[in-house]
Amino acid sequence: MENITVQKLQHQFSDAIVDVFEFRHEITILVRREKIPDILRFLHDDRELGYDFLADLTAIDWFQRKSRFDVVYHLRSLAHNFLIRIRTQVADGEKVESATSIWQTANWLEREVYDLYGIEFANHPDLRRILTPEHWEDHPLRKDYPLVGKNEPLFIQSLEDVRDSELRLL
Repeated sequence: MENITVQKLQHQFSDAIVDVFEFRHEITILVRREKIPDILRFLHDDRELGYDFLADLTAIDWFQRKSRFDVVYHLRSLAHNFLIRIRTQVADGEKVESATSIWQTANWLEREVYDLYGIEFANHPDLRRILTPEHWEDHPLRKDYPLVGKNEPLFIQSLEDVRDSELRLL
């Protein structure tokens, strides 16, 4: 697999690269959690790479694995038309350094991961729930989250409320 991003990362961060794999012509690089800020900063700042767009940041819950979660960064270099996926493994209760100082879009994406999975991001400027109410218990995308009976519905509309809202739209 010849790829300039992989070559540069292996040269610069050989001790931090756990694995590199390709699937359907997409490259994923598994890196050590504690090196995430350095690697993301390097990918962003390097002139030959220039990963200037954080397309997505999400998580995967492996539930029974010791390092329960993967935090996944989808990065794109608009100038060079590069796409790379960076993954790191995180145990329950461990924190990942925030990427908000590199990409502003990380702000809401990290809040979403925190809200839905409970993964905390160190040095995040405003880490709080973004999709569920503040009183919500636990994190609904975890594999051990019950399908029913955990929280009350977000809202219950009566038939009158529905009619009133339809009239306001007219």
